[in-house]
Amino acid sequence: MKKNIDKRLLIWKDSADRKVLLVKGARQVGKTYSIRAFGKQFKYFLEVNFEEHRDITGFEVFNSVALQAGCKFKYSNIDSQAAHIPLKEALEILAQAGLVYKVYHSSAQGIPLGGQIKANKFKVILFDSGIHLQMLGLGLQEILSSQNIDLINKGNLAEVFVGNELIKYLSQAQKKDIYYWHRESRASNAEVDYVIQKGMDIIPIEVKSGVRGKMQSLRLFLMERKVKKGVRLSLDEFSIYADIWNYPLYAISNLVDVDTGNEFLES
Repeated sequence: MKKNIDKRLLIWKDSADRKVLLVKGARQVGKTYSIRAFGKQFKYFLEVNFEEHRDITGFEVFNSVALQAGCKFKYSNIDSQAAHIPLKEALEILAQAGLVYKVYHSSAQGIPLGGQIKANKFKVILFDSGIHLQMLGLGLQEILSSQNIDLINKGNLAEVFVGNELIKYLSQAQKKDIYYWHRESRASNAEVDYVIQKGMDIIPIEVKSGVRGKMQSLRLFLMERKVKKGVRLSLDEFSIYADIWNYPLYAISNLVDVDTGNEFLES
């Protein structure tokens, strides 16, 4: 027997600009059955069921990804008493499903960036900025309609947004090639939010949630790694500060796009 949900799922499937679909409703009305039947129409279908497999503590890990945004991911922050192995397995399942992305630390001393990572040092971002807000209990409607709002974690929100935008605009082969750089020393503790590779060039990216902000870490990276140019993504307009180019947050595609991105590298 066909249900209304079946028709709605087909409409979503045939939509050219479809996005993430969130299915909500009362319990025991056949949502899971319809989704599973619908999934058979695709070549690949992956189900991650946190209710039937509570031992993998999937939801706790997913929630912790949002809470730890912008910081090195630590399993102990999920549950200090829990064994790390099932938490690692849960995170790996989420990553394979495309629900989270790992951003590994790279020493970025040359290319390829992926050859200089530390496997135990990484950040994690959720696959969607809107879902990230929901996990933090922040409503997008309230944020957009408010004229006077100052979020204590707006820097992390901007970093998650930029990470997702970079992943969206990079080619399929490059989607895993997003890294960050962190320098720990007694004299200086510096971090660059993202480091990407474009051709034979390394592009360090600093994310700012406003129009102001120091760029000490970015300048330190340029000096130590002998990279000619860096990028700051902020609410400021297009501008150039010596060897640092500022792109507005809405124009990330201009940086990653083949033609406009090459203008940055060749200038």
